[in-house]
Parts: sequence; C-alpha cells; structure tokens
Amino acid sequence: MSIIDLHAKWRLLKDKLRNEYPELEDSDLTLIKGQEDAFFTRLESRTGKPRKEIIDMLDNL
Repeated sequence: MSIIDLHAKWRLLKDKLRNEYPELEDSDLTLIKGQEDAFFTRLESRTGKPRKEIIDMLDNL
C-alpha cells in the first residue's frame, strides 16, 4: 500500500486496527502527512510487530 492509499483509506483502516488491537490509543493511530515513519515506529512499539508485517496487515484489512 502506498502512502497516498494509506492516507486516503485511513478512517476505515483506523477503525479496523482499533478493533484488532484495542490497546492502541488515539495518539498511536494519529497519521500525519510527512510523519509516516513516526507512525509506523509507534505501531511497531505498541504491537510488537515488525514494520513489514504491519504494512502487510494494513494491505489485507
């Protein structure tokens, strides 16, 4: 999934991520244009999953 697709689909993906990982807080799910690296770093830290696995998961949601 490209960064453009991620931003375009973010509302739907955020809700699905929240259902999948209820421990994620609003601050963990804040996606700001230009700060995608920080976003993925937060998700890696909170879920314990590597970035590649997170990206694959987002592609499949």
